[in-house]
Amino acid sequence: VESMERVHDRLHTIRSFDFTVRERLIVSEGQHIAIGQAIREHDAAAAAALMKQHIDQSKDEIRTIMLRILSRAYGGGRV
Repeated sequence: VESMERVHDRLHTIRSFDFTVRERLIVSEGQHIAIGQAIREHDAAAAAALMKQHIDQSKDEIRTIMLRILSRAYGGGRV
């Protein structure tokens, strides 16, 4: 439980940006389901690959959102 709480605390800020787009929520949910299914099937390699893909996609999405926010704040334009 403590481990999950630490993970949740660390991801809270990231989620506040990552989940601002409805489509991303839908994609993320599907990714979590796939990761859970791989774990249930005891397929550690698939679970790890799916988790890496999920994290990488989240990072990319957050970068895009942050660039958009900064562009609006400092440049007044859209990215």
